[in-house]
Amino acid sequence: MTADSFKKNRALLVLLLVGAYLLLAFAWQDLPLWDFDDAMYLASGSHLHASMFLNDLTSMPLYALWFKVLAAVCADAVWRQFLSWALLVLLVGVLPLVAEIPLAWLYTAVLVALPFFEIQPYVSLFAAMLFVAGMVVLLRRKTSFADAAMVACAACFLVAYSRPEYQYGVFFSTLAVLIAVVIESRSEPKRHVFRVLLPTLILAAAMAYVVVHSDAGRSGVAFAQHFNVRAANKGLIPQQGAWDSTYAYRVFGIDVAANGGRHSIGEFFKANPRMFLKHVLLNVLSPGTLVFLALSLGVILWPWVHAEKRSLRATSLFLLLIALPTYVSLFLVFPDRHYMSIVFPAMLLLGLQLISMERKQKIESLQWIPVAALLLMMVVCLRGTALVKGSHARFRPGLRAIDCLRGVEDSRQHGNSVIYDPVGVKDVYLRSPKTLVQPDEAGWPAFEAWAKTTRPDWILMTPEVEGRYGISQAAFDAFAVGELGYTLHACAASTELTVYVSPEK
Repeated sequence: MTADSFKKNRALLVLLLVGAYLLLAFAWQDLPLWDFDDAMYLASGSHLHASMFLNDLTSMPLYALWFKVLAAVCADAVWRQFLSWALLVLLVGVLPLVAEIPLAWLYTAVLVALPFFEIQPYVSLFAAMLFVAGMVVLLRRKTSFADAAMVACAACFLVAYSRPEYQYGVFFSTLAVLIAVVIESRSEPKRHVFRVLLPTLILAAAMAYVVVHSDAGRSGVAFAQHFNVRAANKGLIPQQGAWDSTYAYRVFGIDVAANGGRHSIGEFFKANPRMFLKHVLLNVLSPGTLVFLALSLGVILWPWVHAEKRSLRATSLFLLLIALPTYVSLFLVFPDRHYMSIVFPAMLLLGLQLISMERKQKIESLQWIPVAALLLMMVVCLRGTALVKGSHARFRPGLRAIDCLRGVEDSRQHGNSVIYDPVGVKDVYLRSPKTLVQPDEAGWPAFEAWAKTTRPDWILMTPEVEGRYGISQAAFDAFAVGELGYTLHACAASTELTVYVSPEK
């Protein structure tokens, strides 16, 4: 391929690269039953009410609306989950290309070649799409600082309805708009001032109303869960069940049952400031946090250090404002990569614009980049999959588990629809509503008593839960089959899931 033909066809090559990636996703994309956040968000689409946009920010109503719209064209929840992911991959990966942003083809190739689109929960990908759209708007036109801050305010306002922590971004951006308007008022006409200031104040007032009327307990739950994860990594509590453990509440001296079990992150700080700040310090000094800070701040500060890139200073302000809530999450909660993934595409896109014109011209002629991206993408997509290991039994264990449960459901005519569920299955994947009962920390005797009294329709069992109860599968078989009269229904070996089905009534 000649240099000229490569330049004409590179957008097509990158689109073909994205298409190949989506096809290869069949080799690894699965329903991760051990991390059911995405299933929870999927289910929220069927419970959406307009009032949630006014008083229930933590229900992520914009993301729920996304799934509600998709449900109109895809009725099956499993396929709807995959359709949502594929559309988000296309939107995040291709928006800059469609907008003809310089080096957008390289931006897409980098995202596809890296395991970026694998990062879960995928709600972060939805948020990233909104920020990429904001970055595209700013890169396509010459903007003032007030304009950039207003776009950041609008983007954070929308993202807050899918990632509630971005409510703070609305207020950070509003403050930036006020400062920018004061500074720029001497050179900008009053019409421009009101065009920027009035919409920003309306958005800030609306978000303040929603925050006041929304539950703040989600922040405390996130803090407790990640505090437990760190404690488990240190061997202070068992790895099994750490995510749902009450350990954090106990060591902070917080009654988990008080206030309906909803506690804000501020309550943990008030309960034990020293322990809280120690957790924060560990988060700040984490290698992941430090690398992300170095990369993001490097991109943000570059236009201020190099005068030839001063035209991108306003856009760098946008990146700073959308990154601030991510910094807060990394510091206060945990250096989880799904927080970083929210702003990474926008950061990458701006970073490519900071490359000098001479280097851009050299990059534009490098024909090996799409080929390298394709090879790296194949390695990333196929690593550890059944296609590489040659083990068909380990192919998509989550999907196989859902197929197994749907088979059990189809075979049942009656039942009380109560399921003992240690896996975290969401009934959105099943054909009819179920009451899913999660395991607690009471132990085996309490479970025996509960099972005898409730006689759930199904009992789902995994080696992890057997280990938690300290019993063997043979002992559980003796109890469920021998004593309760349940029927054993084994799922595919890769799911490590066994279903005990109660007798038909």
